[in-house]
Amino acid sequence: MSERESGEALSIALQPLLGYRIQAGQKIMQTIKDLSVEELKAVIGEVVEEKLREMLTDPDAGLSLRPEIRERLLKDLQEPQHDEQNIPAAELARRRGLEW
Repeated sequence: MSERESGEALSIALQPLLGYRIQAGQKIMQTIKDLSVEELKAVIGEVVEEKLREMLTDPDAGLSLRPEIRERLLKDLQEPQHDEQNIPAAELARRRGLEW
């Protein structure tokens, strides 16, 4: 693959990352051949940060627990914890009143 072809292939692969981002005063770049190494790193860094924020943000933040869930969690916390005790998943589900 020639340098031109590999550059075009990389441009196509990164188009979803670059998207058609418009920031105040910036022109739209549709291919990576127009980007410097620093600009490419910045774009990739932005995408990685965005994805990490999506993955690490709690989608349930600000929501309250239903009373029965709160009671079940409190009950779980009050049960004695024994080191290295393994409970089969089916048994744990039965104890928690879950269908397995």
